[in-house]
Amino acid sequence: MRIPKYKKIHFHCTRCGKTIEYNGKFSHPKYYLLIAASVLLVVYLFFVRDYLTYQNVKELKTSESCISYYENYPNGFYTEDVKFIELDITRDINLIRAFLNKYRISSYTEEVRFIELDVAKDIELVRVFLKEYPKSNKKEEVLKINNDLWDFEIKNYDEKIKTKKGLDPKAVVFFKKLLIHMKKLNLSTISLSLSGDVDVKNYREYKPGIIKILDEITFSHAGRNVSDNIVDIKKNYSQGNIRGYESIVSGAIENGFENILSHNFIKINTRYDYKHPIRINIDYEIKNQEKPFYKGDEHVPVIWTYNTTEPKNKFISFLIGVAINYKFNITLPDDESLSFEHKTNALDNISNIRSIEEGYMRMTAQNFNNYGAQLLTKFGLLDSEK
Repeated sequence: MRIPKYKKIHFHCTRCGKTIEYNGKFSHPKYYLLIAASVLLVVYLFFVRDYLTYQNVKELKTSESCISYYENYPNGFYTEDVKFIELDITRDINLIRAFLNKYRISSYTEEVRFIELDVAKDIELVRVFLKEYPKSNKKEEVLKINNDLWDFEIKNYDEKIKTKKGLDPKAVVFFKKLLIHMKKLNLSTISLSLSGDVDVKNYREYKPGIIKILDEITFSHAGRNVSDNIVDIKKNYSQGNIRGYESIVSGAIENGFENILSHNFIKINTRYDYKHPIRINIDYEIKNQEKPFYKGDEHVPVIWTYNTTEPKNKFISFLIGVAINYKFNITLPDDESLSFEHKTNALDNISNIRSIEEGYMRMTAQNFNNYGAQLLTKFGLLDSEK
């Protein structure tokens, strides 16, 4: 309740017997001084000492002074500034990332991100920085770090391929040119296109002479001929999982980069871009697995046997194996290109299948796996320890 100024009020102290008269005004200057002193004390305790301690941290620039600040001012006004000083001193990657997580909007963000990439030497951090801060005053330093990282990767590739076997010298030279082009253009991806077709034929579509010989051979070894015990490949082969097969190859190429280069240094973009400076095209054709016939230029189908596991090795049927012909082409920005062809087969026994369709799926997957390994071997990208 507000006390009217025109009323005089007397305050009487029962202990000392004194009486104070209040008329709505302070009658002594000492009250003003007391209030002012109290305010100044509060300001000093909560702000000035905080500020002076922060200035001391700025001057000393030691981890100890930073820790002392945190202890004295757990929620200090200059905590963010002190944390920046601390990470700038220590270059500790954990402190750097903790700062970025806590202070998502900060006047120090750009500088902290620069310190992070300078400490981590991570190509992805470099690329993000150049994208987010194209006009940064740190740009030249970042570009130098970028070039140094590329130079290291190229040198590292030269060292690693010295112990690799099965290299294709042309492929190795071409891959080094690829790295140099990517460095020059500061590229992080390669565009990949896979396209294929299925061209298989049933057993009865082979020449009668070939069918007769294979029937005789299988009858003499297994007591049954092929003609009466084989399933049609055209009815049982399905393209349904073709994208999954293609991902085996794209994944193998990306893993090859991971084997020989630093993590995420080069990525594969399977959304093909014909305008991309570096493009890989892989065309493939799924065909019957065949081997040369001993007479002339004829080829005969490779016959697989489909048995049960329980009871052990009970015959179910014969089936024709699957092979794949691949055509590989890679193009650089100056239109220089490298091309070669591969042919793969399903090389391993296939077990624990529930149907002929699944058997063909496993055969096809083996072909794509074998092709991926052959491709990486040419360029020296295969991890021999795996």
